[in-house]
Amino acid sequence: MEARHVIRLHGERYLRRLPSIVAYEEGIFPSQGLDVVWIEPDPVRQAFESVDIQHRIKESLLEQQELDIYKVCQWGGIKRSIEGHQAGIFAVGKPDGSNTHAVFAQAGSDLQGWEDLADRPIGINAHAGSFYGVREILQRHLPSERIQTVHVGTPLRRLRALLAGEIEVAELMDLLIPLAEIKGLVRVLEEADPRPGVFVANRNTPVPALQAFIRAWNQAVDIINHQPEKYQQKAIRKFLEKLPPELQVPEQDLIDKIQFPRFAHIRRYSREEFWDTYSWMVSNDLIQAGSEYEDAVIAGLTADT
Repeated sequence: MEARHVIRLHGERYLRRLPSIVAYEEGIFPSQGLDVVWIEPDPVRQAFESVDIQHRIKESLLEQQELDIYKVCQWGGIKRSIEGHQAGIFAVGKPDGSNTHAVFAQAGSDLQGWEDLADRPIGINAHAGSFYGVREILQRHLPSERIQTVHVGTPLRRLRALLAGEIEVAELMDLLIPLAEIKGLVRVLEEADPRPGVFVANRNTPVPALQAFIRAWNQAVDIINHQPEKYQQKAIRKFLEKLPPELQVPEQDLIDKIQFPRFAHIRRYSREEFWDTYSWMVSNDLIQAGSEYEDAVIAGLTADT
């Protein structure tokens, strides 16, 4: 009999993590020998995450052996895996539209495009997807020295800061993009994530469990893509369940604005992908040079799970 594995997943409810929710609710995880435990984020602590990435919720839980797998931006996955002690990348997706970077301004703003963002502090979460994604996207249009960012915190914290007038512009993502538009904020720029996100695991997680997770995720992707309307509604309901009362909007308003993606399969993270992203980070002084693929990536996964 094949061994069963308990895996602990971070319980965020953003759209880009929908396949893990579907794999859980449709019984796909158990069919692959995985018993999932959801680790729910503390909403108070999450709203004021540390600028030090190793002291943030997901990262500290994994380092303390209390979390097994989470999804993160590719740049952040490399940084966390090289600089942490327990984290390692084991899988990556493909660009599928499930994550875009949008820069929003306060209601009534006359900002219109990337040229208006030069020398203007953009609210981000330091060393998270908002920080790296905004920088790499804007480098296509602006000199690096004219790109300014300021640490505000999590996506929800950035949305609240915009609505409260605490910051002029900030990056938002996922279902917060249509929510921000409903709330009257001005979208200045939106582009697809230049690099697909990765999956990070505790290095003590058995390789067969990681391969089973990849299979389960991919089965869930196929189910979602076969019935997108059904799962769009599920994603929005899960998202609204987590929103504080002052940010709630009618479900149909989000349905009318969302562009539901076609999700992509995930697979083992390749050496070529690592070097392309790591080299960009080194060239931008965002990580120290000298690391190797093996320093960031969990060994032993097969290319075809």
